[in-house]
Amino acid sequence: MKNLSNITKNNFLNEKYFCVILCTIPDNDSANYIIKQILKKKLAACVTKIPEVISFYYWNKILEEKKEVQILIKSHIKLRKKVFSLIKNIHPYKIPEIISISTNKIEKYYKNWIVNNISILKN
Repeated sequence: MKNLSNITKNNFLNEKYFCVILCTIPDNDSANYIIKQILKKKLAACVTKIPEVISFYYWNKILEEKKEVQILIKSHIKLRKKVFSLIKNIHPYKIPEIISISTNKIEKYYKNWIVNNISILKN
């Protein structure tokens, strides 16, 4: 686990501190609401919505196959806890899928664009 208190204004641009957060959502209306809340709070620079994925999983010992919406949230690890908390508070599922994947390489202009569109300097 990375020690977030060691991230300073001088090194927060390091590529290892960026992340993509994955979340599946049961429907487009819920997905749009979650996406807009994340972006309004500047917790991510961009959220990509994949309108129809099919998830297979066990729930209450029954194999489920459900159409869902997948979102990909491009953010910074200093904002990850806030993204997780926001999603947990407004997501319609009792146990939502929220997975963070750290990056190891980002195109420099895209990375700068992310930084200019998130609230990282306010944290």
